[in-house]
Amino acid sequence: MARFRILAVLAALPLLAFDCGGKTEPAAGNPFGFDCKLHVSGPGVSEDMWCIVAAYDYANPPPGGIALEQWGLNLTAYRDLQTVGAGVGVFLNGPPTLGAGYGWDGDVATSGLDGGSADRYTGTGAATTLTHEAASLPGTGRLTVRFTQIPPPGTMQQATLVHGSLTGTIEPVAVGTTLTLRATF
Repeated sequence: MARFRILAVLAALPLLAFDCGGKTEPAAGNPFGFDCKLHVSGPGVSEDMWCIVAAYDYANPPPGGIALEQWGLNLTAYRDLQTVGAGVGVFLNGPPTLGAGYGWDGDVATSGLDGGSADRYTGTGAATTLTHEAASLPGTGRLTVRFTQIPPPGTMQQATLVHGSLTGTIEPVAVGTTLTLRATF
């Protein structure tokens, strides 16, 4: 959970000062105007959240960083301006191929996937509770991400040029039923 909060803050910082001079009103529910939406559903659950998504090309680190042959996606979904309701992280062994599916189903992962996880939370502040999760290792739940646009090669971090969709299932941590995640970004 801490990793997603840290990444969410890092992803949001460049967005606070971002202004492309275009449309000024935000997308429905998204205070930054991005068209990133996540829906969680299941028995007795139907929740829509706005999100921030960022792509990271670790092969081109900032000065002083270590180059890695890895490419990552971080999606953090919010219930309001600051309450994290869900998070997804996916790491690939290089930039994705547009239209290809990357993810896992139980303990079976697609080629190119280095790892990934998806989580759902309830509550706020100190009362935040992890209720559902999926992970490529040890192989729980299911997740598939497809990209329709990625940032150009050599871009370390980018939040505006990454687009696609994801679907998956997350399992209850303690009691409850499996939930479905669907997002467009």
